[in-house]
Amino acid sequence: MRRVKKEDRIAINLEEIVLKLDASAKYNPCPACKHDTEQLSKFISKKAESIRTGGMLAPEDVKPLKEVDYVGVVEDIAIWVSKAIRPFTRLKRVPEIYKKVLLEDTEGNKRSLEFLIEAKKLLNKLDSADNQLKLVSEILDSFIRALNFKLSIDEYSFYIFDKVIRFGYRTHLLSATGKIIVWVKELINPSRYA
Repeated sequence: MRRVKKEDRIAINLEEIVLKLDASAKYNPCPACKHDTEQLSKFISKKAESIRTGGMLAPEDVKPLKEVDYVGVVEDIAIWVSKAIRPFTRLKRVPEIYKKVLLEDTEGNKRSLEFLIEAKKLLNKLDSADNQLKLVSEILDSFIRALNFKLSIDEYSFYIFDKVIRFGYRTHLLSATGKIIVWVKELINPSRYA
């Protein structure tokens, strides 16, 4: 029986991860989250190809990884801020649409989360010290945290989260903070995306 090279094993596992991410994106009811998952899948597909062929990734191949890293940081900030300010907010009623969206999205979010967890398990099985794959692991953790957050909140918390995101983007506070955090992470580890 022919032994499979380590590089081929890693590429095969990455291709399985791509399938899990594509399935997760298919079920994710949030258009932005779906797009981010598709971007990560696109990067992993290119990464698998480069590992299989021994070639280098072009800068445009790494761009989706940088984008989803930034989005994950922004989402984590928004979750943290919404949890921190929730006890201090006083709302009598939340618009009905928030409860409706939460209910309608629950099943899709659950299915999407299942596939993300499967992708993360496959990634954990890889025996690789590759910086980009370590970053993929961090990003998957961020995606999983975001879906767990959405599945565990009530419409009141969802409303606050939505307002934090909208305010953050309108004022550019979230965007600027996210860029600074990603820049600092890259400054600390210059080979973060290499």
